[in-house]
Amino acid sequence: VLAAARAPMLPGGPGIARAADRALAALMLQVGLGACLRHLGAAPVCGTDPIGCGGADLSHPAVLLTFAHRGVGVVVLALVLALVVVTSRDPRAVARTVAAVRVVALVAALQVTLGLLAVWLALPIALVTLHLVGAELLFMALLSVRLRSALGARARGPLDGQAVAVVPVAHELARPT
Repeated sequence: VLAAARAPMLPGGPGIARAADRALAALMLQVGLGACLRHLGAAPVCGTDPIGCGGADLSHPAVLLTFAHRGVGVVVLALVLALVVVTSRDPRAVARTVAAVRVVALVAALQVTLGLLAVWLALPIALVTLHLVGAELLFMALLSVRLRSALGARARGPLDGQAVAVVPVAHELARPT
C-alpha cells in the first residue's frame, strides 16, 4: 500500500536520456564508417600508424574515410565521457543506471584500445573481429542505458532500494482494479 502511494520515479533524469541518444547516434555513424572502411578495403591505407596516417595523401578518399572513422571514434568517446558526467551529477540516477554507464565507459575504452591495437599490429583478423564485437557490445550497453532511462515505475531493489524496473506483464494489465 505504501509503495503504491509513492509517485513513480525515473531511474535518471532527461539529461541521461539525451546524453545516451547523442552517444548512440555518433556510434551508429562510427559503425557505418567502420563498415565502409572494411568493405571498401580502405582500412590499411594508413599502414600501422594509429594516430596519424604516415604521410599519406590527405586528399585521397580512403585516407579521408580513415580519418573520419578515427575522428568520430574520438567524438563517441567524448560523448560517453559526457554521459558519465551527466549521470554522476544527476541526483535521480539510481545505482543500476550509474553502474550501467560505468560499463559503457569501460566498453568504450576497450573499443578504442582494440581499434588502436588493430591498426598498430597491421589489422590482424582476430583483433579486427574483436573490434567489431566491441562496437556491438558498446551499442548494446548504450541502448541499455537509454532504455533504463526511459522506464518509469520502479520497485525496491537490492542495490539502492529503488533500482529494479517494474515492467507489467500483459495479464496484469488486463486485471480490473
